[in-house]
Amino acid sequence: MQVQVSQGRSGFNLPLTPAGENCTQTRTVDTLSLFQNERENRTIAAGEYVFREGDLGAEAFVILEGEVEVEVEGRLIETLGPGDIFGEMAIISSSPRSATVRAKSEVILAVLDERRFQFLVQQTPRFAIHMMRLMADRLRRASRVNVA
Repeated sequence: MQVQVSQGRSGFNLPLTPAGENCTQTRTVDTLSLFQNERENRTIAAGEYVFREGDLGAEAFVILEGEVEVEVEGRLIETLGPGDIFGEMAIISSSPRSATVRAKSEVILAVLDERRFQFLVQQTPRFAIHMMRLMADRLRRASRVNVA
């Protein structure tokens, strides 16, 4: 399978969706490859909270290993695994966390602060589109949950 690769100014390779592959999932960039060499990782034990609904936050996270559960008002919304990004709204809107995220298993997270996020959005348009799709999908799911 052929993979398209973009070279950013920082020198990291950004693998994109394999050429010719249908992009029906939200993951349009290979986030695992993009963040696998991060210097600032955080390990969270199973059952521990990454953050709680209402907390202030200034960073997003990429799951490198393990799984987390996302809850809103005490209801399980989704389970995320390796390559998934969460917490991005805190970087974009500087508002309190809209969900609670708890480690389902031991999880290793890459930390994405605002500076790194801005760099990725500016230098890799596919990452920006990926984030917009991710947020749009989550908004749609949240709307369905609120209607039900």
